[in-house]
Amino acid sequence: MLPLINDRDEKSKYRPMKLRYKKEDISIPIEVKSRGHFRKVQGNCDYPPLLVQFKKSAELSSSVFKGQDKLNLVMPCKHDQHVVLE
Repeated sequence: MLPLINDRDEKSKYRPMKLRYKKEDISIPIEVKSRGHFRKVQGNCDYPPLLVQFKKSAELSSSVFKGQDKLNLVMPCKHDQHVVLE
């Protein structure tokens, strides 16, 4: 199985993960996959942008992410002007 950072295919797959934050000791089940086009190309950006999909859970309903289904996560890029232009 490819690590998420190397999953840059046209049809990337969701991978199960946990989103944790220590302040309240919460762990939320999520699924993450790479997304996008230009920034997904390794020659353009070291890290692909990510799509975070929240799974319904008791932890989610009592967190700051309550009511969220999906979030786009923009990762740092070699040339930040690409992110600014987007």
